[in-house]
Amino acid sequence: KNNPLSEAILGVSSIEEVEEFLAYTESARIKDIVFALNHFDIQRAMDNFSIKEYQKANIYPDIWNYYEEATHEIKEELTDYFYKLKDFYQKILEVNGNVMITIC
Repeated sequence: KNNPLSEAILGVSSIEEVEEFLAYTESARIKDIVFALNHFDIQRAMDNFSIKEYQKANIYPDIWNYYEEATHEIKEELTDYFYKLKDFYQKILEVNGNVMITIC
């Protein structure tokens, strides 16, 4: 909560009583998200990326056993997604837009 990097993925305000996860971020919060994304060191994060740490932290616990040999590819994919997310929020900032997020 109140973490712009988290809000970039999960939104600020969730909508309750729906089957899928649904949340939104109003335009007033987008500038903070863009600032946080612009100052996040994705290369350092990928240097510190550890599948074993994800397993220990119980983050998507059932998938990592299958991907240990693909760590390099996973890092590349996450880096690519990060830059796409950053570009998306920059465009939203430029048009003073809002963001709706759903995870199903």
